[in-house]
Amino acid sequence: MKTQCTSPPLAKGSRYYAYASGTKYRYKIREKKLVDGFVKSNKVSGWLTAFRPDHGGVHCGG
Repeated sequence: MKTQCTSPPLAKGSRYYAYASGTKYRYKIREKKLVDGFVKSNKVSGWLTAFRPDHGGVHCGG
């Protein structure tokens, strides 16, 4: 991804940074296998992550 910040000049030695904005989610997945109505196995994943970017999800900051 390429982005550009258009803001007033900064002091010497300073710089602007562009970063994605949005919501980060953490979740787990549970798997249950049933045989004749009884739980045969019950597994839970480790933590997984997802990111949902905001509309226009890049912001610039100094």
